[in-house]
Amino acid sequence: MDNRSEFLNNVAQALGRPLRLEPQAEDAPLNNYANERLTALNQQQRCDAFIQFASDVMLTRCELTSEAKAAEAAIRLCKELGDQSVVISGDTRLEELGISERLQQECNAVVWDPAKGAENISQAEQAK
Repeated sequence: MDNRSEFLNNVAQALGRPLRLEPQAEDAPLNNYANERLTALNQQQRCDAFIQFASDVMLTRCELTSEAKAAEAAIRLCKELGDQSVVISGDTRLEELGISERLQQECNAVVWDPAKGAENISQAEQAK
């Protein structure tokens, strides 16, 4: 580009700042995420890695199951947590697998309904 430095000087002057000739390095992002990639793993290894991550980082219990046994796994988890009431989302996938209905019948589950507003919150406070 002809007259590049003159053009950049004019732009810098119009912006009221000195000419920058080199890009400024940004600070490294602050995170503690693993630097490893899981793309080299097969499906079972990725699943195992996710379950391990959920257990270690999110401090939650995960169980791998089939669609046919999903409702039983949810009931078992509910009973392990003391058979107290739970709040579940209105996700259609839970309904399709029969999880919502079984949890409502056997574990005193309540489906979160955005239209209910504060009632949801009081139900959630009573849930485990």
